[in-house]
Amino acid sequence: MNDTENNKISENKKDIMTAAKDLFLRYGLAKTTIDEIAASAKKSKSTIYQFFSDKENILVEVLNEEARSLFQHVVSEVNKQTNSREELKTYIQATLSEVKKRLLLYSLLKGELKTSIISYNKVKSDIDMFEKEVVKNIIFNGIKTGEFSGHYESKLDYIAYYITNFTRGLILQLILNEEYNEHIDADDNFNVFTEILIKGLEK
Repeated sequence: MNDTENNKISENKKDIMTAAKDLFLRYGLAKTTIDEIAASAKKSKSTIYQFFSDKENILVEVLNEEARSLFQHVVSEVNKQTNSREELKTYIQATLSEVKKRLLLYSLLKGELKTSIISYNKVKSDIDMFEKEVVKNIIFNGIKTGEFSGHYESKLDYIAYYITNFTRGLILQLILNEEYNEHIDADDNFNVFTEILIKGLEK
C-alpha cells in the first residue's frame, strides 16, 4: 500500500470520526445511527465498517482522540515550566482546565458513561502508561534537583499512580456532576490543594 492510499484511509477514518462527533454532540449516542453518520460523513456504511464495528466503537475512538489531544496539550504546558514544583502544579491544573473546555462532548454523553456503555478506563488506556511516566519523571527530577525529598525516590511508581488517578477522579466528577465544576478551577481555592501536595513532597 503506497502513501497515497494510506493517506486516503486516514482521511476516511478522520471524516467518519468528525461527522460522528458532531452528531454525538447534537443528539447523543443513543439517538445517533450508523446511517446518519454515513450520510453526514458522505461515506458508505461499508466504508464505516472497514474501520469501526459499531457506533460505540466510533465513540471510543472519538474520546480516545480527545484524550490524546488533551494530554499533548498538558505535556506542552508542563514543558514550559522551569522547575519540578511548577511542572507538577501545571500537570494537574492544565489537565482539569483543558477538560473543562471539552466538557460539552462529555456532558452530552454522560448518560452513556454512567451506564457503562463506554468504559472510562478503556478510553484512556492507550495513554495511561505515558501519563504516569510524565508525572514520575517530574517527581524524579524534583528529587534530583533537591526540590522534593529523596525519601520518596523508592516510591515513585506509587506516587505517580496516586497522582494520576486523583486527577482522573476529578475529571470524572467534572463529567458526571455539573455542580462540581465550581469547585475545580485554577483559583486560590484549588491552589490550596496543590500547595499541600507539593509541600508534602518537599518534606
